[in-house]
Amino acid sequence: MVCKRGLITKAKLKVWGILQCDTCVLCSQDSETCGHLFFKCPYVDEIWESLLHMADIWRSCGEWEAELTWMNTILKRNSLEETVLKFLFSATVYHCWEE
Repeated sequence: MVCKRGLITKAKLKVWGILQCDTCVLCSQDSETCGHLFFKCPYVDEIWESLLHMADIWRSCGEWEAELTWMNTILKRNSLEETVLKFLFSATVYHCWEE
């Protein structure tokens, strides 16, 4: 659902006329789109950077498409490190959505 942008974000609800405000509940700085919520929100960005550093990966999060492309290269590998990274990605996206 996340990769296909199928989640119902506040931005979608505003477009559909269900909400008046689409501001991100985590940072109150931008519209809550999938790209913002999972990769650009300052709150979530801190989580990503901490988790990536724990996995000894020293990179910053980019835009939505860049992150999915990067993750797709990881998904094609089958080492233990990449498997752990896949779980890390899935768990982080899930928990950010639950917030």
